[in-house]
Amino acid sequence: MPVIEIKALKQHSQGDIPRALKNVTWELAKVLGVPPQAVRAIWTTLQPDYYAEGGDAAPDQRLATHPPIVTITAFAGRPPELIEKAVRCVADNLCHDLALAPGNIFVTYTESPAGRLFTNGAFKR
Repeated sequence: MPVIEIKALKQHSQGDIPRALKNVTWELAKVLGVPPQAVRAIWTTLQPDYYAEGGDAAPDQRLATHPPIVTITAFAGRPPELIEKAVRCVADNLCHDLALAPGNIFVTYTESPAGRLFTNGAFKR
């Protein structure tokens, strides 16, 4: 049930959002050992100039600044090494598919503990 939420400025012509969403869900599924259908990805495009970095509000995606903000939410209990691998997977794949400078991405990983996640008609325990 991992969910990848991405908030970013309008992408430049080389940033292919549908391809990026497809690839990042498939690659994260492989890392976490879950079926690809279990991974969801949501993209939200921010309005021009509604994202500032160091006081610089940008109208669209920059190659090396204003990184997309990404949150991965998943069921708790995975070892730290696997979480690190998952975060790196998402970061690397998105930078590649969005044609961003290496590392120009901000990714956090949030865990949902047992009894606080409802999916597929039931609480995950």
